[in-house]
Amino acid sequence: IGWLQSSQSFDAIRVDGRFNDVSLTGFYSQTNETSTHVTLSGTANSAQDSEFVGARGTYHLAGEGRITGYWYGAFDPVRNNAAGNMQELHTLGLYAVQTWNGVRVRFDGAYQFGDVSATQDIQSSMMTFSIGKKLDVANGAYIEAWLDYLSGDDGTNANRQKNFVTPYATNHKFYGHVDYFLQNPTSGLIDLSVKAWIKPTAKLKLVAHGHKFTAAENTIAGAPAGSDDYGSEIDLQMHYDLATNTKAIFGISKYFMEIGRASCRERV
Repeated sequence: IGWLQSSQSFDAIRVDGRFNDVSLTGFYSQTNETSTHVTLSGTANSAQDSEFVGARGTYHLAGEGRITGYWYGAFDPVRNNAAGNMQELHTLGLYAVQTWNGVRVRFDGAYQFGDVSATQDIQSSMMTFSIGKKLDVANGAYIEAWLDYLSGDDGTNANRQKNFVTPYATNHKFYGHVDYFLQNPTSGLIDLSVKAWIKPTAKLKLVAHGHKFTAAENTIAGAPAGSDDYGSEIDLQMHYDLATNTKAIFGISKYFMEIGRASCRERV
């Protein structure tokens, strides 16, 4: 990205292909470029260039079912130490989803490795599992149980980072509408949630989500001794169709902090 006072440029390329039941995608993007664009200090600096690349292959099953293997690589020395050593973050994972008789099962698992700095590497993992069911209601209804696990750092090895780094934003869709966990905390995150919606009428849709958050490792700053509880959250929404392609959405969310936790605050 070349930054100017009033504009920015983005360099990327993506290639897609499909062969019968197999589809392939590869991409390359330069997310920061200062080798040919001056920085705010007025000089070009190739040591601050960064790239995000990846590839994935999907085998398509019957219906919406599919199995996808993927790899993402982030090469980003911008946040690195003064020595200018290259940061590398690789995410290797497998995603699968299928629906049987109205029951939708989804799995996603990933392993992460790379170099945080010249003296620290990263080894972390992520796992998601959900199962949902369409309910026999005239205008439609759905309920889903959802478990997310993001590994955390137990603090036993200063030369290794163990908390998983999410490659994309995790707000709203995953860890609650309050957006408390925009990034995986150092102690990791386990999110056990139930999500449901129902349409009482053709135009009205009611949505409710409940979350229970705990740490993957018992190292939360400011927590009572022996506690790994981050708190819980409730999200409520009402969707109403006003016209074709137009709807009104009303919602309220409440985050309940665990008593005695100095690092969390209640939010609405």
